[in-house]
Amino acid sequence: MLSLESAYPPRALATSLALPCRAQHCADIASTKDLQQVIRRAHNESVQLQLLGGGTNVIAMPNVVGITARMRIRGVQLRRRKDVIRIEVGAGENWQGFVRYCLGQGVGHLANLSLIPGTVGAAPIQNIGAYGVEVASYIEAVEVVDRQTGSVDWLSHADCRFGYRDSIFRQRPDDFVITKVRFYFSAVATPNTGYAGIEEELRGMGVVRPRSVDVAEAVSRIRRRKLPDPKQVPNAGSFFKNPQLT
Repeated sequence: MLSLESAYPPRALATSLALPCRAQHCADIASTKDLQQVIRRAHNESVQLQLLGGGTNVIAMPNVVGITARMRIRGVQLRRRKDVIRIEVGAGENWQGFVRYCLGQGVGHLANLSLIPGTVGAAPIQNIGAYGVEVASYIEAVEVVDRQTGSVDWLSHADCRFGYRDSIFRQRPDDFVITKVRFYFSAVATPNTGYAGIEEELRGMGVVRPRSVDVAEAVSRIRRRKLPDPKQVPNAGSFFKNPQLT
């Protein structure tokens, strides 16, 4: 067997905050099998294992001990059946790239979640939401690998225990690694323009009868004004929860 350093050599890690960061051992996860091997190796070697998606919403130490597994599972499969569209997506796919893919396929349900940084696999963890839409509304099931046993399973929407910016993946952070997400959409999407600011932005764009692509553009413009592009001004994005009152 290769030594730990030969199998998973040290490597610089890129995050949107752009601080110097280096993994003691780094593994690129391109398949479920890769992930299972890394989990076994971490257990056998008694070393810490952490996952890294897009590197946003992350403040990393200069030196990260143990094995850092970078999620790189790709692939998008779309299936249409009568009035239903299902899309199965690898956890390592870029979220914004996936939203744009959906828009290109005439699937506009995620338009309000445009320009959110990170990967598809990270989206269910905090049940990302913006401008009146939560991703949980369109998640049918999530494929996971058990971090203790390496077994693969699908968790249903109910199993995921979605709540406001919450899920079983936040409640039990050491139990699962998300490898795929299956989305479920109706064949027809009505643009969601009811959230404060979107209608005003659309008017400023001169849009009278908005389509989903128009909503996506409006949301993107609003987001760009509120938060700088991390490629130009390094930042860790934003994460917050609105107060819930009776």
